[in-house]
Amino acid sequence: MPIGTLADPFVPYIAMDGLHPSTTNNEAQLFLLGLPPEQDVGYITRDSSVPIYLWNGSAAEATLTGVSSSGDTEGIAWDAAPPELLGPKRSLRVIFTVGIDGPLTFSADIAFASTCNTTSLNLYGLRAPQLAGDIGLLFHPHNWEDGWNESYEWKTDVMIAWNRTEQRVQLRTAPRRRFDLRLLVAGDSRRKLETTMGQRKSVYMFAPIWRDGSRLDVVLPANSSVIPVAESTDNYVVGTPVAIWTDADTFEYREISGVGAGFVAVGLPFIREWPVGANVAPCRYCLCSGGRSVNRFTEDVGEYKLQLLMVEDKWAPTAAIASETYQGLPIFPLPASWGEQGQGYDNKWTLLDNDTGIIEVDVQSSEPVFERELKILVWSRDRISRMLAFIAYCAGRKSPFWVAADDRGFELAVPAPNGQNYIVIKPINYAFSLTDSNARAHIEMIMTDGTIIRRQIIGVETLPSYEEKLILDSALPVAISAEILNRCAWLEKVRLNTDSIDLSWLDWQCVEAGFPVVVLP
Repeated sequence: MPIGTLADPFVPYIAMDGLHPSTTNNEAQLFLLGLPPEQDVGYITRDSSVPIYLWNGSAAEATLTGVSSSGDTEGIAWDAAPPELLGPKRSLRVIFTVGIDGPLTFSADIAFASTCNTTSLNLYGLRAPQLAGDIGLLFHPHNWEDGWNESYEWKTDVMIAWNRTEQRVQLRTAPRRRFDLRLLVAGDSRRKLETTMGQRKSVYMFAPIWRDGSRLDVVLPANSSVIPVAESTDNYVVGTPVAIWTDADTFEYREISGVGAGFVAVGLPFIREWPVGANVAPCRYCLCSGGRSVNRFTEDVGEYKLQLLMVEDKWAPTAAIASETYQGLPIFPLPASWGEQGQGYDNKWTLLDNDTGIIEVDVQSSEPVFERELKILVWSRDRISRMLAFIAYCAGRKSPFWVAADDRGFELAVPAPNGQNYIVIKPINYAFSLTDSNARAHIEMIMTDGTIIRRQIIGVETLPSYEEKLILDSALPVAISAEILNRCAWLEKVRLNTDSIDLSWLDWQCVEAGFPVVVLP
């Protein structure tokens, strides 16, 4: 019978032997609906489902008799269970699951055999690096001699108007976190670490977060899925790894499925029994973002330094941001130390000087911009948790808070009785210099018994004695005199003056930090 042509469309159209049905009439054999013979499944960061449809284009029933695969098939599965019947002009949905385990670059050939014919499909793509041979494992002991350093890096766009009012936009919702490792290693462990640092594939590392590390104080039996821990820290987060190890070659890691008071639960039980004293710590996948260096003390002992950037990180501070607030904003929750205190004053003036004429000044800010750094030493896990929660609240330069100035701002001239709504201070020229200054409109007074009073100054009068009367927004709750006034300072509304906070851990429950701040108008 002749083949149909455009010139004679009434001649029957016959599928030629050997042609794919998509190029003829889709009626001679089983085929994949709407798919090319090669299918890119993309970048796999978690188990992914890829649905395809097998179509029976003929007018008779067809049976899928088998599904086979070849090539990079590790981590690829399907839900078809031959034999499966396909009615005429009907399709069969087959879901392929591509898991995270397997080669980073994969190409798998899938063949579908049926009573009609065999059709094939190629699935290819990329996997995110997992804990496999190309990941450097860093279960070597950290050298605490110089502490353990980490940093939190946000990104904030700060737009400042001519009058110094601000608009702040948070560009990075979660911080990038880095930490430094100093590994003092000898013997066979050192040689393996040298290989890890020098192999061409070891871009990614898998490392414990040592500042949250602890040791088992009881035996953890085989097949256990609950780890007893003394502290549930900000790095024990559901969906992140936790590891138990005794040395660099003896370890198990699992994904956290639950966190509670004094324990961490994992999704799959540990295989072996772990003795008292085994190390336990949350872990992260990391990029070795900085250089890797080694100082060799002998031919078989060396200190290795690495800077690691956490990837696919999850961070969950466990405490409230602050125990106190003032006018709806939190108060800095920790006392600042007096080490190397300093303050900068900048009026944001523009000097107009043509070198020969009169000097002129364009005043952009009528009052100075105050800048300083709050340096703190925090001990105990409770205080550290509050500090980490406060870092999360600040989110770099985005969120304002209150902090008392580091100087004694004024002195009482006469006692102030309970219920009075003003205080009289020794003259500091407040009426002339500081009236309408937002940076000097709030005060904090601390009594010798620990009572803290915070008030806003809403007016000022200069008395005949030249002493100054500061009128407050509400009455005093107690009587105040110079004898019981332990500290009196300006209360400043500030924000962080940086998007990066560095922490230096002296040990697992003591940390130093610096918080550069700028006073807001």
